[in-house]
Amino acid sequence: MSKATVARFLVLLLGAHFASTSAIAETDRDRGYRDCTQRNLAACQDSNQLIWGPGFSPRRKTGFDKSLNDFLRGAPKEHLLTYSFTAASIARESLTGPGDPPFRLSGGEWFFWGFTPHDAPDMAAIVFDSAGRIVLVGTLRDGDATEIPVSAGRSVLTIYIHQPEPSADVVQYVQRWARHAADGRKTYTGQPRTLVGTRALTLAQSHWQKRWIADQAPE
Repeated sequence: MSKATVARFLVLLLGAHFASTSAIAETDRDRGYRDCTQRNLAACQDSNQLIWGPGFSPRRKTGFDKSLNDFLRGAPKEHLLTYSFTAASIARESLTGPGDPPFRLSGGEWFFWGFTPHDAPDMAAIVFDSAGRIVLVGTLRDGDATEIPVSAGRSVLTIYIHQPEPSADVVQYVQRWARHAADGRKTYTGQPRTLVGTRALTLAQSHWQKRWIADQAPE
């Protein structure tokens, strides 16, 4: 056997070894980060995998960022002191901390929820239809003092939807999630947190229209 043949054989052998080692080292979590997309929501294990790819230096999944930006384009900004934040940036940040595994609703929709990392109180939910298109984004945050009386622990669910609106079952499921997410939690100062209202922002004919809806959805 020539030296060249031996060299090629060794290269092939080493390549097979590293490929085998990589396959063994890959975990279910790795595959989730790799395969989770809006077109393959069944591969997702939590909301964080919608945003980031696999590896120690992960890349953002630009497809999800674009979908979220497109869905929430033009939505009213949130204001804090002298700062303004877009609805998309708030939702994205509040979905980064991974919540429970996604849940499939009876109509085929996919429900995800997450939270702002580092034990921040803000939380968010997102619902996709069976084809992976966003149909609802919800943020759970402290209330806006210009609209309702606010004190520590008074949380407001804001849902963003488009016309035609998703079914009442989808909206009520998100309301139930928000109520359970708020109940039992405490503020930084130890005060109990509770859901005090649901604000709906609906995109209709290029304009976002706001209304308050009943927050006591049936169990």
